[in-house]
Amino acid sequence: MDKQKKKKISRYSLLMAVMFTISIVIIIRLVYLQVYKNGEYEDKANVASRHFVEEKAPRGKIYDSKGNVLATSIETYNVTFSDTKNSKASFYSTMNSIFKILDDNGEKQKDEFKLQYSKDKGYYFEFNVNSDKTKKALELSFKRDRGITDFIKGKLFPDNDSGDLNEQEQKQVDEEAAKVTPEQCFDYLLCTYSMYSDLSNLSKSQSAELSDKVSSAKSVKEALNIYTEAAKQLKLKYSADKLRRYMVVKDALKMQSFTSYNPINIAENIKKDTAFIIYQKLVNLPGVYVELEPVRTYPNKTLACSVLGYLSSIDSSKKEKYEEQGYDISNDKIGVSGIEAAFEKYLKGTKGGKTIKVNSQGRQTEELSQLEVQPGNNVHLTIDAELQAVAERALKENLEGLQKSHDTKNATRGAVVVQEVNTGRILALANYPNYDPNTFSIPGLLTDAKIKEYFTPDYESYANAYIAKNGLNKTYDDLFPKNSDGSRNDQYEIYPKIMYNYATEGLMPPGSTFKPFTSLVGLQQGVITPSTIIRDEGVFDKYPEVSGANKTYAPVCEEYMLNHGTHGNINVSDALKVSCNYFFYETAYRLWKQAGGGIKGLNAFADYAEKVGLGYNLKNKDDAGTGIEIAEKFGNAYNFDSFKENLCLYAKFDLVSALEKGQYGQYKFVPFDIGNKDTDSEELKKAKNNVKDMVINRIRQQGTSANALGYNEFVKSLKEPLTKVASLSDVYKEEIKKRSTSVNSQIEIVAEALGQFTIYDKGRAVTTPAEIINASIGQGTNQFTPLQLAGYISTIVNGGTRYKAHLVDKITDVDGKNIDEFKPEVLSKIDISPQNLNAIKVGMNAVNEKGGGTAAARWTGFPIQTGGKTGTASYTSDPKVQASVGRAAYGVYVSFAPLDNPKIAVCAVIYDGAAGNNAAPIARAIYENYFKEELKKQNYKPQASYAYDPVIAKEK
Repeated sequence: MDKQKKKKISRYSLLMAVMFTISIVIIIRLVYLQVYKNGEYEDKANVASRHFVEEKAPRGKIYDSKGNVLATSIETYNVTFSDTKNSKASFYSTMNSIFKILDDNGEKQKDEFKLQYSKDKGYYFEFNVNSDKTKKALELSFKRDRGITDFIKGKLFPDNDSGDLNEQEQKQVDEEAAKVTPEQCFDYLLCTYSMYSDLSNLSKSQSAELSDKVSSAKSVKEALNIYTEAAKQLKLKYSADKLRRYMVVKDALKMQSFTSYNPINIAENIKKDTAFIIYQKLVNLPGVYVELEPVRTYPNKTLACSVLGYLSSIDSSKKEKYEEQGYDISNDKIGVSGIEAAFEKYLKGTKGGKTIKVNSQGRQTEELSQLEVQPGNNVHLTIDAELQAVAERALKENLEGLQKSHDTKNATRGAVVVQEVNTGRILALANYPNYDPNTFSIPGLLTDAKIKEYFTPDYESYANAYIAKNGLNKTYDDLFPKNSDGSRNDQYEIYPKIMYNYATEGLMPPGSTFKPFTSLVGLQQGVITPSTIIRDEGVFDKYPEVSGANKTYAPVCEEYMLNHGTHGNINVSDALKVSCNYFFYETAYRLWKQAGGGIKGLNAFADYAEKVGLGYNLKNKDDAGTGIEIAEKFGNAYNFDSFKENLCLYAKFDLVSALEKGQYGQYKFVPFDIGNKDTDSEELKKAKNNVKDMVINRIRQQGTSANALGYNEFVKSLKEPLTKVASLSDVYKEEIKKRSTSVNSQIEIVAEALGQFTIYDKGRAVTTPAEIINASIGQGTNQFTPLQLAGYISTIVNGGTRYKAHLVDKITDVDGKNIDEFKPEVLSKIDISPQNLNAIKVGMNAVNEKGGGTAAARWTGFPIQTGGKTGTASYTSDPKVQASVGRAAYGVYVSFAPLDNPKIAVCAVIYDGAAGNNAAPIARAIYENYFKEELKKQNYKPQASYAYDPVIAKEK
């Protein structure tokens, strides 16, 4: 029987079959990918290499009223870096090359990284704010943005899958984050930014090993120690400065990645020659490019800085608001004060850019589309640049001159406002000290030293020098006491604030510059006429309802105070000329009586104050203001309600001071713990506030129909709340232990002291007519800005029309077409009779031009008739306090010209100027410029040599 043999399959044949099958599969897959799927993958590749590169729009220009450019934009060179595959691979060699080019050419790396390092301080945060509370908040925000709080959250709550924390848990995370030191933050970022693994040449497995160790760590402290140990090894090879330079770039890339693809800036505003060097080497610098970018510039530097304002980076707390409006918060700057802020939406322009293809190095290979940039609109101001320059120089030189005199050596700050009386247009608005807004807009100019000078001044050094210069028996803590948040309070306003707009925000007593207002009200109400004669008796004490039965309130005329004399019989014009206090005391008394006396009479000034811009109704507080477009404060002339509110505001401080001192008037007691402290329990805080609220509410009841408690009832009502504070306060218990006395006996005394304070002292102060008498000469609670004073004088001398103060005439587009125009706007009117107006103008003219006029010596030889009024306003009602802190009276001066047909009004203020006439030379210099064509015809030689031809940049 024949056996059939099976044919054996060789291994070779089997292998060939398998290889053939695999080849067929590969070929099919290649055909599928390259033919069938070609379009899809080509699209993906195109998308991956396609980017939109943003191009910033230049801000609109800001012009003065004559077309001179006050703010514009220039093109500057920036070095940028894009995060691509190739640029990542050669990051450190590229950075080394760029750093060397920058250093060799005197350029600075852009550095906004708040984690600093120096050999002296080590690692530290630099946030340039005074408040400890704000510093802590900014530090927490820094750590949150860089993932440190998330890292801590993962360690503290590893089982929290949702990621949401309750309030207590979040507090625990924040407290733990606060413990992370600046160096630990640095070490953490060295590792999480891959700097440790990259610079140590770690393999992927070694990097993973480090991550596993951190993940396995049982606590935050243990995990941070792992990062620290790793960082130590790196710090042995590289200097802290070098590592930080790398980290500045890495951090900027990280922060930018949250918002857009756009490259980051490594250096800004570099020289053209440096840019050319980098251009030549771009082929060896993956990811690096040199780009042109518009930068805001101010050709006249400090000129009108208080009007223009400045630009700054966007605060991270406002991120969502500005991102919704198309801003890139990592790179864009916005106006944060002045016109730059007020007209941001007009000035900012619309960004453009281009869609491009890039290669693996991030270089552009093709431009696919272009979106045109739209420059911002232009703002045309009412400011006259030449007049502004004269005002600024006159203010500065006047201050410098006054500082050479012993009595005015602290005259270091001041302000000037010039307003058109018939339109409300502001022609000049100046402050000193001032600043150069280029510092904020041009990269590299805002140094750490400048930031500290502007925003976190060295109060201690200033205080020590100030104390020595003035021979004061004070300490740093006396002049600049600490606030609860750790910042220092310039409570006596002695430090010259560079960034403060004294012209629009500096509230100060007007002194005798208020007397034209008192004259106006008295004349219009008929309690005096232009010919009324009042006999100056030196001491104003003839009305018991004002001075009291014992004549405890008896204000005097300055002539009496200085020479023990009087002005005799005097009318309103002469009273303005010589600034006779007695005349205006009498006028105010008559107004109080005419209005019905009592509480009603205390509002005798209120209606007129609103109509001339020196006041507002508390019920309509939101409407208070001059109308100016930039930030301002707005003071209120004396009236019953505002005085009571002010008194209540300060009464709390007076109450705390008296009780914690252990004495109020005739009452002496164990110092009572009533001031709020961080260590107080919530129950103690509530008990303390209850006592203070009882006092303030009782004061507020003065002059109302409320059924208020009398002295005995009020004292009785205080005992239980005071006892509760005593029972809760460990501080008070310790004070009691030191003395052989009982709590109950002390509570009796404290309650009686508070009764005296509330019912008799503060309560009677609210309703006494003495305050309206005091207010009539510009003292007391009267406080106004220079802008308000210029506006009120304008209102009076133009016949009673109050115009809205404004700085902007119109807005135009890039082609010069009007977009918006702002005409004079009337806010209120008083029908001032010609006779009354003439009496005031004659008096103010006599101030400047007649013998005995308080400013006459300053106007000798000036050919145009003017009007003026000086004001010497005490810093405080207590001369001893004023002298003890080195302060002098404010020198306030208001003026207008010409006399018969007023065109402009001026207010000049010198802090610690000692006398109002010390500010008059500033007004004279302003008139010498404003009326220069007329003055030249009369061959008049100006006292201010620069008045006819001030130097300003003439770019149009």
